[in-house]
Amino acid sequence: MDSTFNNNGTASSDNNTSVGLFVGGGATANILNSQFIGNASAGLLAYQNSRVTAQGSTFSNNQQDGALFADQAAANLVGNTFASNGEIRGGGTGSTAWSS
Repeated sequence: MDSTFNNNGTASSDNNTSVGLFVGGGATANILNSQFIGNASAGLLAYQNSRVTAQGSTFSNNQQDGALFADQAAANLVGNTFASNGEIRGGGTGSTAWSS
């Protein structure tokens, strides 16, 4: 299913309110041909043992990371585009993994 997660939030924030899609608490998300564009925080945030598969999706122009994986989240990323995203947590741009 194609989905769009665009322009969420009004200010850059380190909480979940400005993220395009938040996946946590051991949840599983299968993302196909979706857009995460122009969010005030990360396009996608996955943490707390969640599992994410993203394929053929676009993560761009998010004020922070295109996708952020933390606290033992598992990711399977295939054929996605990451472009012109910002930066969070001292990592690089695009996609970042960290553990607290």
